[in-house]
Amino acid sequence: MACCGLLIARVTLAHVLLALLLVPLFASASSSAVARSSSSSSSFSSSSSSSSSSFAPSNGFNIRHHLGTKSPYWSPPPAPDDSDPSALTLLQVNFLARHGSREPTAGDIRSLDALAEVCAEHAASITNPAFAWLKNWTNPVPERNAGLLVDAGEMEHFKLAQRNRLRHHPLLSLPYRPYTFEFQSTQVSRTGRSASSFAYGLLKDTGSLPGGYNPPFVFTESMNQDIEFFFFKQKTAYEILKNSPSSTAEYNSWKEVVYKRVAYRVARLIGSDRDWIPTADQVHLMWTACGFEVSIADDASHFCELFEPENALLMEYGDDLKVYWQKSYGHTLNYAIACPLYDSVLGGMRSAVLATNTSRENATVPLLGQFRFAHAETLIPFVSLLGLFKDPYPLFANSTLEQITQRQWRTSMISPFAGNIAFFLYRGPQGYRVKLELNERAYIIPGCDEMYCPFARFEEIFASLVECHFCDMCFPDGTKRPECICNNDAGMKNGRPL
Repeated sequence: MACCGLLIARVTLAHVLLALLLVPLFASASSSAVARSSSSSSSFSSSSSSSSSSFAPSNGFNIRHHLGTKSPYWSPPPAPDDSDPSALTLLQVNFLARHGSREPTAGDIRSLDALAEVCAEHAASITNPAFAWLKNWTNPVPERNAGLLVDAGEMEHFKLAQRNRLRHHPLLSLPYRPYTFEFQSTQVSRTGRSASSFAYGLLKDTGSLPGGYNPPFVFTESMNQDIEFFFFKQKTAYEILKNSPSSTAEYNSWKEVVYKRVAYRVARLIGSDRDWIPTADQVHLMWTACGFEVSIADDASHFCELFEPENALLMEYGDDLKVYWQKSYGHTLNYAIACPLYDSVLGGMRSAVLATNTSRENATVPLLGQFRFAHAETLIPFVSLLGLFKDPYPLFANSTLEQITQRQWRTSMISPFAGNIAFFLYRGPQGYRVKLELNERAYIIPGCDEMYCPFARFEEIFASLVECHFCDMCFPDGTKRPECICNNDAGMKNGRPL
């Protein structure tokens, strides 16, 4: 946990870290940048033609994989042999995904509009012709489109479903019924449309409607009652913690020192360093614009060209610091509030085990697949609750160069747009087994010694999460607040609404 009393010392040490990270001097402009036409314009529009970027995979760096939670969906290539052992039979899939690529939120749209005004105000200071487009750049996203799922986001989930159907045949190819495959999303259009896109890919050509369309039922819980997906929006102590100094100090330290240095480098690149050096907040907005250009239009040839690889990595670590302290391992409460979601996942697996162990005449129809669609603020705490990608040391603004470069905690890999986590329940000669995948890559469950973890061991590892008292997290001091879901008129049972 960050200690505010050490903030000044950390800022000083951050300067030492900068001396290590920023030794190479920044070239004023690359030859490839100068060669571009000064009349080129930047747009988030998904109809824009894709342009090649100097950050191509061939030189060992691809900026698309370092944009934090604004990274488009990507997954490492599958392992040479990722097929399940023939002795195991897949019984159930429990799947949670973040929505696909989206438009900027209303707050980001307003900030990007302000950035456009600043660039226009300093147009005369931008002397590098390769970046003349900055002088007249305007934000192409109207506020009415705030947060909406874009075409790329639909395709991310459609293809994700198609790959899962192919890999997990025959289970995910069985006929759809609302009681065998469940789809659930938050009460937000981008998650609902992500669910529909995924369902279309999973059920394609299985329905009786023209084109083989098979319409799914997508369930949503009222936003103010949703503690499985929207636990971060409920009026709990977390809401206070998230914006407290202990959750923002590390990111602010990094931003005030490192982002300012990156801003100077950006100013040198665009040729404005004599008259205009962007603020730390403005350079982060440029980084944000880069993320949306890539995720929406696969265009890394405009704002992304402002960030050389070493600068992009500095911006990425800043984003990771913010998420770490506000949504992950920085504070236990950040992820403890995700326990109702774990309770739901475990309950689904236990029901499947019970159904297969019950005589046929008394058996219920087991749930074959449960597909949930929510937000980064849902996925990241849940991943943390399971202990995945937890470094042996906390992340700070003054972490060592080795700690930063070798860290496991990278939101670009953990929660890109359409990022997902899945539990696969199997039955085999030695009982029930659970496999975990994050973004279609299998990982050993923390606390288990094998990829296909015995179900009993899985229950044992996370036994403490079963007694989930969400209401105790509303206000631990015992204060009763009427806005807390736990104090509604419906009453509560085991920390959850009746």
